[in-house]
Amino acid sequence: MDENNDNVFQDSTESLLIEYDRKKHSRPDDSAAMQALLCILLCAVLFAGSIYLPEETEALMEKVRRLAFSEKELMINPIDLVLALLK
Repeated sequence: MDENNDNVFQDSTESLLIEYDRKKHSRPDDSAAMQALLCILLCAVLFAGSIYLPEETEALMEKVRRLAFSEKELMINPIDLVLALLK
């Protein structure tokens, strides 16, 4: 009979909220982890590319440098586009 009471307590709203809060606060930020993973993978690809395909990798890096230092926007802001249409 005590096992049933323990199971009821484990399935109660309070215990579920406590469990949710514990899991929510103990895990790292997913977006920061994803950005770090993508950065590491990109570095590994560029490193391998510089060894096996140096000309192509240099051309890619030159394109990235031009895009990074360019004043031109890569994507049009949709809000600005709608505002321009409304004027």
